[in-house]
Amino acid sequence: TMHVRRRTFATREDVRIRRLALSLVLAAAALVVASAAFGGGISDQPCPNVAGEHTNTCPAATVGTPYYVRFRENEGSGCGPGRQTFHLDSGLLPPGLTLAPDGALSGTPAQPGRFQFYVQMREPQHDPATCAGKRTEKQFTLSVRTPPRIVPVPSKPPRSEVGVPFRMSLRARGGTGIFAWSLDHGRLPAGVRLRATGSIVGTPRTAGTHVFTVRARDTEARVVTWSEAIG
Repeated sequence: TMHVRRRTFATREDVRIRRLALSLVLAAAALVVASAAFGGGISDQPCPNVAGEHTNTCPAATVGTPYYVRFRENEGSGCGPGRQTFHLDSGLLPPGLTLAPDGALSGTPAQPGRFQFYVQMREPQHDPATCAGKRTEKQFTLSVRTPPRIVPVPSKPPRSEVGVPFRMSLRARGGTGIFAWSLDHGRLPAGVRLRATGSIVGTPRTAGTHVFTVRARDTEARVVTWSEAIG
């Protein structure tokens, strides 16, 4: 009999411990829900945080080329998407770009450079059930580059003659990384070719005027072309 009573007491104690554990789990879940409801902040996309820079870096822009990114709230914000507004808090946006309240940063950059600025996200303050009404800020960096271009050396192709070595160089300016060179349209004189470095070299084997277009592509897939004639 004593043995049975001890087992019954142990079973009740187990039940009490399980109920306590369940209460703790429910309390933790409620805390998570409350945190989500009052959480927020500006998302790292499309401008991810770059390690070592302590800032969020947006995709680079090019002078004269339309640009668009949109800042958003972190996923899981209790306010719900589209209810926050975004504002320039401090710093300088690239000339030609504006920040709209919906988080859209857009326009056509007019000046190259590296620009740093703070964006402030404001939550609604009239809905305490789902929003804390707080304001959060994040620093961003945006680089604006000059558009890539091709510079021929010499500036005009030298006169070509059959049997006489021909040489000129094409150099890329602006852009990013190593350029890939290719013949886009037309053709070069027989015996003359375009090298991977952008040089046009060879010994013409036929006379005539040859019209062609060279294409250069940088590591960000930006393309620039140059057209000329050799004859």
